[in-house]
Amino acid sequence: MMIEVRPDSSKKFFDTLKRDNIEAAKNFDYFVNDYFLNAIINGEEDINYLNTLQRYNKASKDFITHTNWRNKLDFIGINYYRRVYVYQSTLLKLTSARFIGGVIINDLNRSEHPHNMLTGLGWEIYPSGIYNLAMRIKNKWNKPIFVTENGIADKDDKHRAPYIVAHIHQLKKAMNDGANIIGYLHWSLVDNYEWHEGFKPEAKFGLYEVDRNSKDLNRKIKNGAIAFKMIVEESLAGEGQEGISDSAVLNARDEFGMFDDYGSAVIS
Repeated sequence: MMIEVRPDSSKKFFDTLKRDNIEAAKNFDYFVNDYFLNAIINGEEDINYLNTLQRYNKASKDFITHTNWRNKLDFIGINYYRRVYVYQSTLLKLTSARFIGGVIINDLNRSEHPHNMLTGLGWEIYPSGIYNLAMRIKNKWNKPIFVTENGIADKDDKHRAPYIVAHIHQLKKAMNDGANIIGYLHWSLVDNYEWHEGFKPEAKFGLYEVDRNSKDLNRKIKNGAIAFKMIVEESLAGEGQEGISDSAVLNARDEFGMFDDYGSAVIS
């Protein structure tokens, strides 16, 4: 899982200061997005951070480099869904897990924080985040990227097609800027059981709707699947074309719409 991270700027209990939220967001970002990859690619075990919250202090005796850990993977997988806002938690700071950095606002429907358009679970739609993470991987670790999960909880299938088109557009942009994107998997093929949400209608991620009241669990294709199919088929049909076709994305945008870079509106 990789996440686009920003500090919470809304009013919080215990009068948390803005600078505390900024620091919490930096720590959360470092631990969630960088810590593990630094270990398995560079062989860097930053125990100092776990103990002191000093990020990437290579001068510390507890910043250990293991040469036998280096380059143990062929590609980096990204599970990307949203941008999150992080705030400093006094309670978290008192625990042994303070290295997590901060706490995310999981459902922005219940928050005062300003945000762009939301999914059914209150997650902020932020397409340019997948571009930012792809370029971060290119610039920091220079490894091939496989998008192993990307999708939207959308019970009425109103925003799934624009969401898919927008995120594939961002991946094409990253490819044009030098990122090595080797694959994309949408989450998910059919509406599924979500560990935290169960089968609640707001948590439908599927390209196909499943009628759980029918004996045969009948499936119905959604617009998101049709948009995804269009991009794949037109990209494969292009002569001399490898990967995502610009014209395929533009045609899908014209037919289904596409979220703008920041997830604030659907454009066509």
